[in-house]
Amino acid sequence: EVKPNQTDAAPGILAAAHACNNGGTVFLPPGDFVIATALDLTFLNNIDFAIWGNITFKKDLDLWSTQAFQYTFQTASLFWRFGGDNVNIYGDGKGVIDGE
Repeated sequence: EVKPNQTDAAPGILAAAHACNNGGTVFLPPGDFVIATALDLTFLNNIDFAIWGNITFKKDLDLWSTQAFQYTFQTASLFWRFGGDNVNIYGDGKGVIDGE
């Protein structure tokens, strides 16, 4: 379980992903989670994410211009990458990922 964090939830999410990889579940309970560090979860294998909380990204363009993962296609930038084998994300009608 990852505790809500309004400063930077990314380190906690990353640690939980490592701990729960290969057969576990990362649970983000109701609460607010702010991502303030680019999060690379492309190593995942047989893992579930149960997202019941509200996830937002820190509103700081200067920060993200230095941290985001850059892609040449349409000069896209990503702050959070999911990837791997057998990765499931559930919200059960409760969780929100707000990429505003």
